[in-house]
Amino acid sequence: MRPNYKNSHWKQFSRKGEDLRLVSRKTKKAVKKEIEEIAAEWNEYLASDEYKFDQLPDCKWCGGGGVYRDHPMDTGYGCPDCYGTGKTGWKFGENGKKVIVN
Repeated sequence: MRPNYKNSHWKQFSRKGEDLRLVSRKTKKAVKKEIEEIAAEWNEYLASDEYKFDQLPDCKWCGGGGVYRDHPMDTGYGCPDCYGTGKTGWKFGENGKKVIVN
């Protein structure tokens, strides 16, 4: 979630140099609430499998792009080594989902 910069509280907060000491109590409360919501979403992302997958090393054949090209005129088929994901260090599990291999 991104802050709603059209919100009047965020406008006042940004005009004051993003210093909470210089804004009203109502604005402090609104800004702190939105920052807490953003932090909660960020922590949820860090605990997810998606984040762990993003941290895997890039595929050495496609360079992390997911598309293996022998020639500039190639059509851009998915890399056969990483199945088009651009990451190595994972495999398909029994249910067809990606499983990280240590």
